[in-house]
Amino acid sequence: MKYLPLIWAALARRKLRTILTLLSVTAAFTLFGLMMGTDAAYRQMVEVINRSVVVTFARFGDNLTDEMGQQLAAMPNVAAVSPGGSVFGYYRDPKTQAGLMMVGDEAGWPNVPLSHAQWAQWRARPDGAFLSRQTAAQWGLKKGDVFNIVDKNTPRADGGQAWRFQVLDVLDDTPYWVGGFQFGSYQYFKMSRPPADQPKAGWFQAVVKDPAAAEDTAIAIDARYANSAIPTDSISERMMRVSSGDFFVNVAAVTRRVAAVGLFMILLLTAHGMAQSVRERLAEFAVLKTIGYSDGGVIALLFAEALAPAILGAGAGLGLAALLAARIPKLLPSLFLPEPYLSPLVLAEALLAVVLLALLSVILPALRLKRLDVAAILSGRT
Repeated sequence: MKYLPLIWAALARRKLRTILTLLSVTAAFTLFGLMMGTDAAYRQMVEVINRSVVVTFARFGDNLTDEMGQQLAAMPNVAAVSPGGSVFGYYRDPKTQAGLMMVGDEAGWPNVPLSHAQWAQWRARPDGAFLSRQTAAQWGLKKGDVFNIVDKNTPRADGGQAWRFQVLDVLDDTPYWVGGFQFGSYQYFKMSRPPADQPKAGWFQAVVKDPAAAEDTAIAIDARYANSAIPTDSISERMMRVSSGDFFVNVAAVTRRVAAVGLFMILLLTAHGMAQSVRERLAEFAVLKTIGYSDGGVIALLFAEALAPAILGAGAGLGLAALLAARIPKLLPSLFLPEPYLSPLVLAEALLAVVLLALLSVILPALRLKRLDVAAILSGRT
């Protein structure tokens, strides 16, 4: 407690410098929170991905067939296979792109957040849709509403382009489906298409018995169809999500590097500020040593002076990062980034960064104070 008046006096000595330092630290830790929060959210998203799902696409664009689905179901390590498709076009306005993932049966889609009762609803209402809260808010829909998706690229048996859906329920968002989700029934998708297209699927999801062998199963599937009329590309869903997240940019590398650069810049600023403050107050430190303050006590005082604005700025910066987190996915929609998550680990890393920032910024000034010639300073010879 005896240091508090001295710390306050030191910070108040150059108010403008203290305020600018505080604002700079706030900006740096806002960037730190957003970057490290994005990295934490991305790692959380990868961790919750179902490791038992292998996805199979046609390599050259030809639709897969129901017969291939039956063949996949008979392969070793495959417990269930289900088809998937999509209706993609626009909702209300041609400028508003929208679509639904059309999913097959429950056994083949363990990654869809539906209960048994909700799966059963599709049997009674094939044109039903399940939306996440985020999607429902974007489209302005609620449970029971009817809406149309105009898809000009997916032929319908009736010759139309509008796909009619009714919202069966609006569900909570999940880290598994970044940016929200929207699901329709594959049975409705299949039966609404022309008879010639009904046996064709956009892709197949295979649920494997041993998740550890998911990648081996993907390789075996592609080997089976390598010389067929419809060669395939198969990949575990976990690997697909990780690869898609790194397709445009390596999220983990970029976020950590940007956060590190921000902290390095603020380190230079605070270190310069502390060095200048010590130069201006050499006589004051000499007096403190004269009246009995040890080298350790003077250095501790200096460390506390650096730590105080760092803690205040870090707290303000992380709070601002939490307020801005929801806007990040909207600013970079093409990267499909999750909302930054200020996890306990991120907060612990921020606290460690604060301590290191304060410690590193006082190393050189502390060495100068340790070698301080008290007599020379007080006599005015230096």
